[in-house]
Amino acid sequence: MDTKKICAILVFVAISALVMGCTQQETKPTPTQTPTSTPISTPTTGKIEKEYTFHLAFVIPNSSNQGIYAAKFAELVKKKSGGKIHIVVHPAGELGGSETAYIEAMQAGTLDMATIATAPVSQFSDALVVFDIPFLFAKQEDVIAYRDSNLAKQKFKELEQAGLKVLSVHTFAPRGLFTRVPVNNPEDINGLKLRTMKTKPHVDGFEALGAVVSTLPFGEVYTALQTGAVDGNNDDARNYIAVKFYEVAPYWYNIRFNYNPLVHLMSKKLFDSLPPEVQKILLESAKEAADWEIEYYNKLIEKTIKEDFPKHNVKYTECSDKDWRTLQKTVLLKILPEYKDKIGIESLKWIADRDSNVKEILKTLGYI
Repeated sequence: MDTKKICAILVFVAISALVMGCTQQETKPTPTQTPTSTPISTPTTGKIEKEYTFHLAFVIPNSSNQGIYAAKFAELVKKKSGGKIHIVVHPAGELGGSETAYIEAMQAGTLDMATIATAPVSQFSDALVVFDIPFLFAKQEDVIAYRDSNLAKQKFKELEQAGLKVLSVHTFAPRGLFTRVPVNNPEDINGLKLRTMKTKPHVDGFEALGAVVSTLPFGEVYTALQTGAVDGNNDDARNYIAVKFYEVAPYWYNIRFNYNPLVHLMSKKLFDSLPPEVQKILLESAKEAADWEIEYYNKLIEKTIKEDFPKHNVKYTECSDKDWRTLQKTVLLKILPEYKDKIGIESLKWIADRDSNVKEILKTLGYI
């Protein structure tokens, strides 16, 4: 484990110590103390008699999709519990550390819950890797349907072995490609220097298209585009505008690389310690918040492309269905052999039943 991870975990351990101190002294939290997540006593009936406080962390600002989701989740939890369950939101890395550090803190029991990208979870389990495979899902409704399937629920259960409870999977915004130079078809990607998340399926996907891939930190992407160190990056349209990438990369190729998934996780040990009525409220609120946020964010994406792209002189190119299928076939034929077992053949067959092109790819590879 590197020094940064160790430091992040120590921060959470320190916070946990404060939590324990608050509980033992039975005093109200002061500004230097973190409120405990443990109830004063466990309700014995279906009605929640005592108050609970849970802390929800994420690494980007409140204005982001994670912030939008967290606010709705907190609102629903408060309403459903009659004001007995409180969600304290910690945005923008307020608690310190990376998304990986948040996962480790939930495993250690020093953080209650977090909403993060699914990609870092692959360091601990293959349960969510299906959501990170580029060009696997042709439509947003397909990936949402998979999320709600029994197969996905079985995958979510696998994460419990890693000490993590899935409350919801949300967002699913399409990731486009933005570049310094025009990209109008799949062939134009060949030879480009592209930055992507430090997620192996993403790296493998762009390399399959002939790109030279970099995984430099997100905070360095703007300067790298400005200097020509990289030619492009991929993200959803809202984040692209928010960070003003259009100033240094004004070309947008809507390739729908994948449907950007976020997962709301909770410490499994903490979840299991809660009475059924509290668990039910958390799960119901997370599912409702996820579905609401997906619809809300879709409208924001649509508005961004329609209004903000022209305002900032973004040169938008829609990837045709024919070109998208070319990208899909090129990438999946090259990378599925490595990820077949991690995804699971049953999940691949489920997707193939909704997408005849995936079925043909699986036949070509001899999987069905």
